[in-house]
Amino acid sequence: MFVEGSLVQILDKGSATNIVSIFEVKENQIRIIYEEGEFYREDNLIKKFAENPQIKRIILKTPLEEGTSWESAKHKKEIVEVNKTVNLPAGSFHDVVKVQSSPLSEKDNYETYRYYAKNIGLIKQVTKGEEYENRLELEFYGNR
Repeated sequence: MFVEGSLVQILDKGSATNIVSIFEVKENQIRIIYEEGEFYREDNLIKKFAENPQIKRIILKTPLEEGTSWESAKHKKEIVEVNKTVNLPAGSFHDVVKVQSSPLSEKDNYETYRYYAKNIGLIKQVTKGEEYENRLELEFYGNR
């Protein structure tokens, strides 16, 4: 939706509701500083949150190589694969980074794998529990 300096506002229309997120791109990480569900406007929220960012969670950290790990939002995250090729309805993506996310709490028993493509962002997400698997895949991007 909007880009201002190191901040990017994105509207996700692919889930059960519209979710607006503001990402901050730093030298060593990408993090979400704001999220709001049920967002059906075209407002630029960047200026409102740029001066007082509230770090919600860290999405990626450098170095972008297997084994890089961090904790964020009650989850342990680790880059488990790089330079991956992923084929989706939206096309083939190369140099994809795969991140595994596991809850820090032992009572939660699931894992989420997120796939990030350079210059695109999140293209695929797979959550696996004991008796279920939930998949989200990018069907298209850009103007439709």
